[in-house]
Amino acid sequence: MLGSSLIMTNAKTDDKEHSYQFSIGDIIKWRRYCSIKDDWDVNYGIITTINDEIRFNRIISICKVAPLKDITSEIEFFTFGLKLVSSSCKKGTKKDDTNS
Repeated sequence: MLGSSLIMTNAKTDDKEHSYQFSIGDIIKWRRYCSIKDDWDVNYGIITTINDEIRFNRIISICKVAPLKDITSEIEFFTFGLKLVSSSCKKGTKKDDTNS
């Protein structure tokens, strides 16, 4: 579909490690190219689920995101294409802590 290609961020880790940067409730951003404006549009959303799945004989991490523009729908993304804006965890705590 024209104008809806997703740009991937430069990450120095594999996709599985990259997924551990995120937690449910994190605010993230992604960019899509708009051919009408001939420029990149930045979008923001909140992570609702994170799943590791086997696709194309590889384990990949998929996030479902509720866009801030339209929280009535969810969009699936490879976590590799997302950038963290704001963490849902308090500073100084680990994301996997359950004793908070």
